Amino acid sequence: MKKQENIEQISTLLVKKFSVKSIEKLVEDDFVSITAYNKSWENYLTSSKKNKFNVQFGIRTNKDLQNAYNLTIGSPIITEEY
Repeated sequence: MKKQENIEQISTLLVKKFSVKSIEKLVEDDFVSITAYNKSWENYLTSSKKNKFNVQFGIRTNKDLQNAYNLTIGSPIITEEY
């Protein structure tokens, strides 16, 4: 299985496990970023397209370790470089 397929599967699993609706998704060769909304969580922000969101996931392949990934989660946003 390619790393791109693995990273896509991880992103799908995160959306399911956190019970969120994906609002925006960016997919690159070694990176996936998801902005999502969980209606059960009290706090949220509003995107420029007027969509509510309250969690972000950043998943990047780890170039130093084979079949390893770095996961960053922020609520309501990720506040550091990932």
